[in-house]
Amino acid sequence: MTGLNYQKQAQDFYGKAPVIILGSGGSTAHGMSGMWALANHLVKNTDISGLTTAEIETWNEFCQLLKDNIDLEAALYHVTASEELALRIVKSTWALINPEDNEIFKNSLEDNTMFPMTRLLQHVFKSSLKTANIVTTNYNRLAPRSNDTHLLSTI
Repeated sequence: MTGLNYQKQAQDFYGKAPVIILGSGGSTAHGMSGMWALANHLVKNTDISGLTTAEIETWNEFCQLLKDNIDLEAALYHVTASEELALRIVKSTWALINPEDNEIFKNSLEDNTMFPMTRLLQHVFKSSLKTANIVTTNYNRLAPRSNDTHLLSTI
């Protein structure tokens, strides 16, 4: 048996601000496009006109990776996009995600209980904790909006 005091370690751990990690599943539950839909959208809608030959080759390599069933994030890591190509991918991503995000926001104004994250934050803050760290790779604003909903419900 080690000299580690598990009870003390647990108390120390739970006394610190929790870290909540959100993946795309939290967004798709609200009807937002997932990574597969985003990948298909990018292939069909990203404007590649006026790109250099090298940029188009990179784009074609990226699209081929997706067609070979490589997931979007892995495909993005596999190619080195120029700044211009990266900006176009971001613009195309925004064109898909922003309208969906705005629709969910409008719905949340009518139903401030729609975000499970809000309920989680309310529960966390019933304790002595005053801070929670939220980490997400999502391309939308659902995490901040669920936090806003929590703040509005406590005022």
